Amino acid sequence: MDLLKLLNSPGWSWKLSGRNCIILAPSHDDATELLENCVDSLLSTAAVLKGNVQIGWRGCKRPFKITPEMAKIMMSEPSLHEKITMNQPNSDPKNNLLPELGFDLNELYCNPLPVYINQISDQRVVFANPAALAAQGKKPIEFLGESAAALNDPDELERRDAMLIRDGFLSEYQYNALRWYKDEETQLWRRKRMNFCSNFRRINFLGESCRLAIVLQAVETGKAVG
Repeated sequence: MDLLKLLNSPGWSWKLSGRNCIILAPSHDDATELLENCVDSLLSTAAVLKGNVQIGWRGCKRPFKITPEMAKIMMSEPSLHEKITMNQPNSDPKNNLLPELGFDLNELYCNPLPVYINQISDQRVVFANPAALAAQGKKPIEFLGESAAALNDPDELERRDAMLIRDGFLSEYQYNALRWYKDEETQLWRRKRMNFCSNFRRINFLGESCRLAIVLQAVETGKAVG
């Protein structure tokens, strides 16, 4: 799909605002399709501008956003699909689909939005894509295997997981939580208050009942905490 040709077609508009590129799609479905089909071009745009690429639609309250940090991580190494098929020239892409997930793991890895998989039993992080690691400012060894309990309000997290276990999914769920960042002055890890909007799904991952989360929007809302 030709990104520039699409953006100049009827129903679409875009503009540059400083270092940021703001795209307005005709609908949410069009914005989602743009992410799926033009992710490489969008990442390149964020990297070149050294700014955010924001994708909204008419009536949108929570636009998609690709940051230069996401672009740097996702463009600096081969994709998971390339790694899987590097020594398998006849590999069928359908083989990447895990029946227990209902998703292609490569799609989760390459998603420009932060994606997390946590064990519900102890909240340990068992998967985080490059966008998620960039959002937390941590390397895989620093983040994977750790409990996310410290980033969530215990009562809200218990209520969220109860709804997820009951219903199987939560769509555009809004909640307050925390996100890691490194204090530049002290070089210590701290947490900042955030308001999130995410899609959740309960899945069976590696034999464990887990929570799959795709963060649609994250807005800093308060002062940092220890």
